[in-house]
Amino acid sequence: METMTTKDTLFLNEKMGDSPFEFNQSTANVFDDMLNRSVPFYQTIQRLITQTAIQHLSLQKHPTIIDFGCSLGTTLINIGNALDTPSTLIGIDSSPSMIEKAKANSSPQKHKSLKKHTYKWIEQDLNKKVTPLLPKSTLIIMNLTLQFIKKENRLQLLKSIYETLDDDGIFILVEKTIEKDKWMTDYFEKKYYKFKKQSGYTEKEIINKKKALKTVLTPLTKEKNITLLNTAGFALAAPIFQWYNFCVILGKK
Repeated sequence: METMTTKDTLFLNEKMGDSPFEFNQSTANVFDDMLNRSVPFYQTIQRLITQTAIQHLSLQKHPTIIDFGCSLGTTLINIGNALDTPSTLIGIDSSPSMIEKAKANSSPQKHKSLKKHTYKWIEQDLNKKVTPLLPKSTLIIMNLTLQFIKKENRLQLLKSIYETLDDDGIFILVEKTIEKDKWMTDYFEKKYYKFKKQSGYTEKEIINKKKALKTVLTPLTKEKNITLLNTAGFALAAPIFQWYNFCVILGKK
């Protein structure tokens, strides 16, 4: 039986800060709440992705959309609900718990408007070469995923994304970032800390989660992310939304 999403209280447990953050069953069960309370303007970012997708896909015949790091499938489900054209939507994630929930969440019994689309969910470690070979895609998304990929593997993954895109395809990258200047980075972090406190997290929860993420989440500057996209082949790449240390970047092939 599927476990209902509940309030995120994982990091009230001191031991959770002693181990690296994992996208396991416990995380999957509270992930909706975690995202909404941990990511500033999360719903706004979701709407921005959907609106950008619909604008780009409106004249396409049976487009393919891929979400690298799809977690619960929310982004692809939002696009599917808004997209009239029958499409293929592919979600890729390293967590079997996330893939299981994405499959359940995208059930036509939950969303009748998804019946016209084909959904595929693939369990895959994105630090390794993506298999099977993916179809040419009109739109590819990475929503708060690249920051969890080992730095030495990011360029190769972005090159694979560039090669998978159609000639007129677009790429939407959402990332937590740092600044080139330490003072500005610290200032942004303070604003983020205040946001999490206002979202109902205690100081203990914030500290424990920060410790757990320290070795698995490695953010780059906005400029470095854009340079990576350029090096991967994207001639056009620019930010389309930013809130302090969170940024949405649009790349075009």
